[in-house]
Amino acid sequence: DMGKDFVKKLLTVDPNVRLSAEAAINHPWIKQVDEGQRITPDELTGVVGSLKAFGQSTKFERTALTMMAWSLSAQDRDRVHAAFLELDKTRSGTITMAELKSVLIDKFKVNNQEAEELFATMDSNHDGQIHYSDFLAAMVRSRIEMHDDVIRATFNRFDDDDSGTITLDNLEKVLGNRGAAQEFLQAGDIVGDGVISYEEFRAMLLNAHNAAKFGANLVDREKPAKSIGNRLTGSGTLDGTEMLQAKVEVQKASSDRV
Repeated sequence: DMGKDFVKKLLTVDPNVRLSAEAAINHPWIKQVDEGQRITPDELTGVVGSLKAFGQSTKFERTALTMMAWSLSAQDRDRVHAAFLELDKTRSGTITMAELKSVLIDKFKVNNQEAEELFATMDSNHDGQIHYSDFLAAMVRSRIEMHDDVIRATFNRFDDDDSGTITLDNLEKVLGNRGAAQEFLQAGDIVGDGVISYEEFRAMLLNAHNAAKFGANLVDREKPAKSIGNRLTGSGTLDGTEMLQAKVEVQKASSDRV
């Protein structure tokens, strides 16, 4: 069948006969698979919305979501594979500036400057390409269910000494930069005790996830707040009254888990 033919031609020893990269991309079997993975216009609109939300998120959120992308199951990663292929037109395994612009500018009328700024935000390696892990991080916020086991697995990646909290030393090891580590810690340390507990980490992520998923602002001061998660501002700070309430709630959540 076509699948066997594709593999056979890729494994041919003679380079003059073996499929080139371009020929492989255009092989009938690959095209058939691609057609089965096409996403709808509405789904593509949701993908672009997720990318833009990721570009506007705080450094805390982007760092945590990028780490979370490595904690996702194969099933979760598969859910966004088709969307990635929609942008990766050359099937190179990465999304280039030109590929992103072709979608954002041509189909969604995003201006050139905004498209370039979004690309720069997602190009975590600064190599001129958006890798699949970067794309996954953006999709986590609104396309993948953020359940507790995923959040816990991500928290544990930061808490590399299994102390139960994320410390400055933990963050410096993971991020490789003390300045970035201090900024991350300041944003996530709601209680102000110099570490990030699981409850604080979870509240920050769920707030960002819900805001992206439902299109809500991170802070709605017209309605009474009912949890830490829906009172956190985009910069990861709280006003004085909210800080006192947040401390009580985080400490209570921590004691309830003991």
